Amino acid sequence: MKRKLSEKKVRAPDLAAILKPCASVWVALSPDEREVVASAPTFEQTHREAEKKGCPHPVLLQVVPPDKGFIGVLL
Repeated sequence: MKRKLSEKKVRAPDLAAILKPCASVWVALSPDEREVVASAPTFEQTHREAEKKGCPHPVLLQVVPPDKGFIGVLL
C-alpha cells in the first residue's frame, strides 16, 4: 500500500522587495526573514536597535547598493 505524501509549498520571502529601500546600510531581518526589524550604518548599531525592538536574534546583513556588484569568497 502506497502512502501519499502531502505537498507543502513554501514560499521564500521576496528579499529584493523587502530590502529595496535599505540600500547601503546594515539590516536586521526578523528570524523568518519576512520583515526589516532595524537598519543602521553599522553592524553594532543595527544589532542594538533590533534588540531594543524585541528581536534578540535577527538575521543581519549588509545591503549593497543596486548599482554595485558583490562577489563573495570563502577563505
